[in-house]
Amino acid sequence: MHSLPHTLDLPFAPPYDVDALLAAQRTHAVPGIDAPESPLAAPDTIQDRTAEPPDAVITRGIRHNGLRGTIRVTFGDDRVTLTSSLPIDAELARRVRRWLDLDADPATATEQFGTDPVIGPLIGKRPGLRIFGHIDDLEAACFAVLGQQVSLASARTFQRRFVAAFGALDTATGFRHLPDAAEIAALDPLEIRDAIGLTRSRAATLHAVVGELAAGLTLDGDADSIRHRLLAITGIGPWTADYLAVRAIGDRNAFPAGDLVLRRAMGAADAREATRRSEPWHPLRAYATFHLWTEHAYCAVR
Repeated sequence: MHSLPHTLDLPFAPPYDVDALLAAQRTHAVPGIDAPESPLAAPDTIQDRTAEPPDAVITRGIRHNGLRGTIRVTFGDDRVTLTSSLPIDAELARRVRRWLDLDADPATATEQFGTDPVIGPLIGKRPGLRIFGHIDDLEAACFAVLGQQVSLASARTFQRRFVAAFGALDTATGFRHLPDAAEIAALDPLEIRDAIGLTRSRAATLHAVVGELAAGLTLDGDADSIRHRLLAITGIGPWTADYLAVRAIGDRNAFPAGDLVLRRAMGAADAREATRRSEPWHPLRAYATFHLWTEHAYCAVR
């Protein structure tokens, strides 16, 4: 592992449910991005170190200011200590704060949901729950497309193949670093299809999304305009746009009503019923969503 000479403390308002956030991180972790991989492993037999015993630390690769490096966040009682192989500027600090939802005020969610019959008990169980976000737009958008209409296990398989095919391996750290969106946008969609094992339509959607990112789309800004632009892409439906709104765009009222895990947790027959039942949770439906995902997926007893 390269040295991480740069350090910055990022304070937050406690409580912070670190265990729940780490459970979400482990559920979504992809070897090569979220944990080192074996440089000798084939793409589908990458050594998955994401199942190691949990600790209050996350280490991962990052792209920042055109450079590739490694960051580590260590959770304390009222702050996260960020260490980095790259210099920590204000923008990197802001990205980490968004990724880990460090600017949330837990008291707001407690006030909103404390008496709610569905979310209230979950607030009591995890009063410091935060939304585990994304720190990289390309990674977020591509992983969301690769997670469309498949199980989480299948999504992670596609995501792992994507990282292995297009991420440059740093043999010193075992992390892979994705290229700029323009490099992937320059590829033939059939090359993407064959590298990952996608259908032709899914590869075309992935290529189109990357093309929009290369053309200037970011997942950091006005949520409504970003959602509108995403929905204009062939193959991007409400689930993908709403999922990204929760985990990448930072819309705290986003609600992916089409999500199967969410609907099952709510006991809703379809997206329309889930949307209707979510009405009392405005304007913090994303936190309600994350409480249900955490209870029924990330921290569910297996």
